[in-house]
Amino acid sequence: MSTSIVGLFWNEKILLQREGKSLSNLVPLIVALCLLGIQVLIIIVTFYSQNVFLTTLLGFTTATLSYLIFLFIMYATTAVLYNHFPIWKKVDYIIILGAGLIDGERVTPLLASRIDRGVRLYLKQKRNLGHKPTIILSGGQGKDEKISEAQAMSHYLDSLPVVIEKVYLEEQSTNTKENILFSEKLASVVDGINDFKDKNIVIATNNYHLLRAGKIASRLGIHARGVGSKTKLYYLPTAFIREYVGYLVMTKKKHFLFIGFFFISALIRLFGHVIGG
Repeated sequence: MSTSIVGLFWNEKILLQREGKSLSNLVPLIVALCLLGIQVLIIIVTFYSQNVFLTTLLGFTTATLSYLIFLFIMYATTAVLYNHFPIWKKVDYIIILGAGLIDGERVTPLLASRIDRGVRLYLKQKRNLGHKPTIILSGGQGKDEKISEAQAMSHYLDSLPVVIEKVYLEEQSTNTKENILFSEKLASVVDGINDFKDKNIVIATNNYHLLRAGKIASRLGIHARGVGSKTKLYYLPTAFIREYVGYLVMTKKKHFLFIGFFFISALIRLFGHVIGG
């Protein structure tokens, strides 16, 4: 745990130097401080090992942390596999998810990498299968943006030396769920389809976001595959922790059940010590 704490503090330093100060960029620091707090609790319990309240608190904290670490390992493993599973079939729609813009009108390197990844899949489908998927550029206009993210993505796409026959702009969405839902509605209007449920859908986004995007699509009744663009190594811990937290929030009910079980078990042990003492 000590190595992880030092690594997170070091990552925070690099992140602030290269990305600047923002609440989202403080994620490594927050996690490091939480782990440090647990380390301090372990030290305190070591000195006051006869204190039943402290030992019970440590037991509950350890059980909860072990559960969250296990989930993180499983989530990370699934995310890696999800990123590397090949796409062999013809794809009907490639949805490229939007992101924040530079000066409110130009794509960031992160967003450009998503577009490039979607285009690579399009070219592969065209080359290997003789098939030309429809590309949907999905992203609305934020309060600090001059144009929609979809428009900015379209401008970037126009600058590339490729010709893509069908490109749709979805300009209303503000999050991943809306990206998928509004893209489906747009395709329904333009192409006259009922929905995406019988279509082969691929979501193009960054590798750290791919698994959660797929899970969101699944919750909407849409089976979607994904292609992920690479993320700068120094940014990956922050991005992946945020995605993991997003996954926990998305599936919070079952996690509350497990943590609640740990809490009740700790209370039972505490009462047992108090009554027995």
